[in-house]
Amino acid sequence: MGGQGEFSGFYEDMRKLRLTRSP
Repeated sequence: MGGQGEFSGFYEDMRKLRLTRSP
């Protein structure tokens, strides 16, 4: 399960984008 780490980074990026998009 090494891909999990990469997925985590992608998820974090999406979360950050969502936070910035939120008012």
